[in-house]
Amino acid sequence: MSKNPSILSDGYIFGLIENLYYIPHLHKGIEGVYVRHGSIVATLDGKNYTLQEGDFCLIMPFCCHSFQTPRYSEVLGFSIISDDVLLTNRYFSGKYKLINPVYRDGQYPPPVFQLLNLLTDAETEDGMLVHIGLLHAVIGYLFDTNPPKAVEKSELTQAEQILFYLHENYQKPITLTGAAESLNMSQFKLSRICSQEIGIHFHTYLKSMRISSSKTKLAFTDYNISDIASLCGFESLRTFNRAFQEETGITPREYRKNHKNKLSMDVRTSQPTKRNFTHVMT
Repeated sequence: MSKNPSILSDGYIFGLIENLYYIPHLHKGIEGVYVRHGSIVATLDGKNYTLQEGDFCLIMPFCCHSFQTPRYSEVLGFSIISDDVLLTNRYFSGKYKLINPVYRDGQYPPPVFQLLNLLTDAETEDGMLVHIGLLHAVIGYLFDTNPPKAVEKSELTQAEQILFYLHENYQKPITLTGAAESLNMSQFKLSRICSQEIGIHFHTYLKSMRISSSKTKLAFTDYNISDIASLCGFESLRTFNRAFQEETGITPREYRKNHKNKLSMDVRTSQPTKRNFTHVMT
């Protein structure tokens, strides 16, 4: 098990990520990315933001977002999905949004930079509670600089419902039939929305989410590979190994050896996304 906060047990995850590239997704909780080197393009609510070295971006709950790296990037990324936090912090209720989700270098208080350095300091590697406190302090300073605004809460579109469902359930042995039943729509309609609106076939998207989760566990935990396969929704170790190699070109064991404590998060498909989602649940 990793010494750092784990998404499995604590509702927190953070780590260094190289060449961040991630397909459209949305989830509960808050997410943040800080660009240490290079640049990324973050797409939030259908709007593109180019983030350079020293820039910070906060993604509020239920905001559809994706990331691209034009050339090279190294970012510090984190997510807070702890139910204890989500239920007690009004800003994480889904009723608030950031008018401008980007905090440019030099436009946020100096303690934020110091806190981010502490997060990656080897001397605090064992301090799970310290890490959790640092993440909350970072968000607090950023919210003081640019506080979220209350907005009217409305329903997710069907495409957003699908993205949220897949993000919440990819660890389970779900099928197109089961997903359609859970989402109260026909298999044909689910497949059509995935292909035409999200721009990624259902099974391709599901596999990419599972591979993404497995990368995090390979890089930041000590779980054996068979357990990781099961935790990420693969029916067998053989299926996991084959899917992972198809997606990355290397085996899970090779990935773990090459990326211990630093994640290469390149989650994309050969299909272009057909449209950007306009987020309606804030």
